[in-house]
Amino acid sequence: MAMAAMPPMPCNEFHLPWERPMLPQACREVPVPQLEDVLGEFHAPPAEEASGPLSLDMVEASIRDLSTSSSDDSCQDLGVWTSSSINQMSFSAMQRQLSEASEDLQSNEWTDPDQTLIILDWDDTLCPTSYIRSDPRLKFDELAPCFRESHGSYDESYLAEVREFLERQAATVRALLEHAVKLGRAVIVTLAQPSWVEDSIRYFMPSIDGILQELGIQVVYARSTKHPRRCRHAVAEGQDPGLILKREAMSRVVKEFYGTCGGRRGRSWKNVLSIGDSESERLALQDVIFRRVQRDHRGNWQECRCKVLKLLDEPSLEQLVGQLEPLSSWLAFIVQYDGDLDIDFGKELDDPEIAGLRSSA
Repeated sequence: MAMAAMPPMPCNEFHLPWERPMLPQACREVPVPQLEDVLGEFHAPPAEEASGPLSLDMVEASIRDLSTSSSDDSCQDLGVWTSSSINQMSFSAMQRQLSEASEDLQSNEWTDPDQTLIILDWDDTLCPTSYIRSDPRLKFDELAPCFRESHGSYDESYLAEVREFLERQAATVRALLEHAVKLGRAVIVTLAQPSWVEDSIRYFMPSIDGILQELGIQVVYARSTKHPRRCRHAVAEGQDPGLILKREAMSRVVKEFYGTCGGRRGRSWKNVLSIGDSESERLALQDVIFRRVQRDHRGNWQECRCKVLKLLDEPSLEQLVGQLEPLSSWLAFIVQYDGDLDIDFGKELDDPEIAGLRSSA
């Protein structure tokens, strides 16, 4: 049987150096208290399983459940870390970098879904692209057809294991996206080639094929909006053109959401969250938000809360699932936090206590 043609590979990597832009004083780091001081007043949105206050004990219990329910023994061939170590690492990141006072979690207009914008990356954030492309036992151009028919040249037991993890990943992505659209407008912004997001869902996570249309999630391909002059200037200045493209795409998405395109006054920007695996998402959103000065009719400063979650670079299948599962539970808390957030899961590796989890896993 002839192999089905694979979609074009994503092209989302740039190998030029970039410089971190200067950010205003509003972006400075602030002391971070214990998570116990912050969670007391927070109420999670209604869920099928339970409702009511979200306590530290509940968060820890959910992480323990995720850790003990993970199939660590069966995934030693797939991932570097176990779900247990990823969840503990991520929980530590939240403990160290979240808010200062429980009153900051009071519900306000800016937390409403029509005031909240959630921007997600695709490759290595929701889709394990790097892992699928880099594993020598997986032939990227032929992998998807192998999921539908048997080929003697492949290790069927290994492919079955990969399929199992991709199915789990698909379920995790569905849960996260369904949660995101309840909390605000969810948009995927990617540097991949056009149609890659839809094609990769169909090929590698077919159980959620059509979910973007179902949930009304827009996909913005940053490369489709070309800015040749700005990119040339970026290269000449030693910056990453990917950062420029992401920044332009994110700026357009934010302006369209708040109705400020084309110089229109629109609404004030209030609550924007970015989730991605690279510095380009992190720096692009911070640059877009912190460059904007907005004041009300009395001249008072109008704050836009800029929240960035940077996930691990080039994660394994196990790492990717281990990050997204708890993130889905924390999303409402992050949306309701009154202030800027800059959470980098990767920096937790510098913590000796957290880094030790890797060697003991």
